[in-house]
Amino acid sequence: MPDAGVLLYPKPAGVTSHDVVASVRRRLSEEAGRRVKVGHAGTLDPFATGLLLVLVGAATRAQRFLMDLPKTYRAVARLGWTSDTGDRDGQLVHARMPDQHIRELHRERLAGFVDHARPDEQPARRHRLLREGGREPDQRR
Repeated sequence: MPDAGVLLYPKPAGVTSHDVVASVRRRLSEEAGRRVKVGHAGTLDPFATGLLLVLVGAATRAQRFLMDLPKTYRAVARLGWTSDTGDRDGQLVHARMPDQHIRELHRERLAGFVDHARPDEQPARRHRLLREGGREPDQRR
């Protein structure tokens, strides 16, 4: 077993970053017969999915450098809706739609970041395609 390294862990929803680190630490420590130092390079929310960099042994010292690497985030926002908890786990409540000039302002500022979904799309299918690295039908080459 290597003394140090970085594990690229595909964290599922419903699991905390701490849960992942504890699980990896327990397993590696059992295999090594001694306590193995394990950490991570950035917390993902429990409901978030994504690549968690799990650091083992001397690689934990590289954490401060890994934290500075660029990251990419993907989010879905629905104008005119809010939740009672302020996150995706809360109960959705229909709110007042922003005024037209506010929507235009956001559209201009976010133009380079927004991936517009077609209204007739099925969100689950779209999510599956994006999660599995597929392309949208209009983006296929």
